[in-house]
Amino acid sequence: MSNDFLDKKIDGEIDETKQFDLNDFQKEIEMEEFTQALDQAVVEKEISDENDTEDTKLRYEEKLNDIENKEAKEKELALSREIRRRYLHEKQVEEDLAEKPYHRYPNYFYAGFWLRFFAYLVDLIVVGSIGRIIVDPIFSAFQIEKSTVPYSPYALAHLAVFLLYFVLMTKLSNGQTIGKMIFGLRVVCFREENLSLGTVIVREGFGRYLIQVWFFMYALYLILFFNERKQQAADLFCDTSVVTENLVKASQVTIVN
Repeated sequence: MSNDFLDKKIDGEIDETKQFDLNDFQKEIEMEEFTQALDQAVVEKEISDENDTEDTKLRYEEKLNDIENKEAKEKELALSREIRRRYLHEKQVEEDLAEKPYHRYPNYFYAGFWLRFFAYLVDLIVVGSIGRIIVDPIFSAFQIEKSTVPYSPYALAHLAVFLLYFVLMTKLSNGQTIGKMIFGLRVVCFREENLSLGTVIVREGFGRYLIQVWFFMYALYLILFFNERKQQAADLFCDTSVVTENLVKASQVTIVN
């Protein structure tokens, strides 16, 4: 081969080698820049995550504080309401005790509907018997018509016997009629130690008159199912009720002992 050919070939290989080296060097530089950029991105991400974590932690703590403050306020408000409720209840009890100081018993001391109903049936039998013994002979002696029409003399006479029986018996026996005696019941007043004549007249006179004149008024007795002291309409008006006497006596013996 000629020297010119060899020289050209050598120069070409050198140029190719240089070109190859430059390409590798360029790739290495690009790879190094990419690596640095990636590392920088990772570092920035970590810093961002740390900031986000701090912000999240602060927000969580603020929310937790808000919840705790809210719960504390709710507890304080509930406590205030409970204190107010107890105060009003105690005040109501004191006022009720001052207004009604007598015959305050547990709820089960007060007689229910059926005991009072059967006692009333006995009283009706007694009143009917008294009416036939007193009223009927008088009307027969004077030959007065025995009409059962409302407000007739005969009907009014029996009504008078009916009312006088309940008024006099309740007043003279301090709260009992024959029917109540049999079933161990007694009328008591929360404002009076012993029944006054005025209380008896209102409860036994006016109250029973309404029931006798207007039969539907018997429904007012059903009110006693819905109050603690078993009071019917007349009882509520007079502050009275009917107690089971044996329980009252038993409680008094226990207190004395």
